[in-house]
Amino acid sequence: MRNYIESADLNIQGGLLAGTIAFKPGLNLISGENGTFKTKLLQSLAAGSGVHLKSPTANLRRQAISPKRNAQRRAFQQIYAQLRQQNVKLEGLLNTRGINDAAFEEYPALGDLFYVVYEDFCRDGGNQIDKMQKSAIELNRVISRLFLHYALVAT
Repeated sequence: MRNYIESADLNIQGGLLAGTIAFKPGLNLISGENGTFKTKLLQSLAAGSGVHLKSPTANLRRQAISPKRNAQRRAFQQIYAQLRQQNVKLEGLLNTRGINDAAFEEYPALGDLFYVVYEDFCRDGGNQIDKMQKSAIELNRVISRLFLHYALVAT
C-alpha cells in the first residue's frame, strides 16, 4: 500500500498560515512567491505534527527540492569561480563586458558582485561592517552611472 499525506493541520508563524491543507495521492507541488511560507510548510510536514497519513503505520517518504534556489546557487558558484579564476575586479568586469540587457549574455547579478567586492575588501582583515559599507560605496559608483535615482543600501 502506498502511503501519502492526506492532509495537514497548520498553524505557522502564529497563525499567519493556518488551516488544513488537503493533499492528493501522487506528486504534490508547493509553489509560490518568496515569503509565502513554503519552507515553513515543508518544515511543518517534516516534523509530522498535525499530519494525517493514508496509512499511519506505514513509512512515508518525503522529498523537498527547490529547483530555482539550486539553479541560482549553481549559477552563482559558476560566476564566482570564473571571477576568481580570472582575478577580475569590478571595474575590469564592467569595462571588458558591457552590460547589455538585449542579449542573453550571462553576467553576475548585483548580489554576486557585492559578495566578490566585499570579499576582496576583507582580504586584509579589519572591521567587516566597514568593509560592507565600502563595498556598497564602490557598487553605488557603478549603479549611479546606470540609474541616477537608485542606490544600494547595505546593513
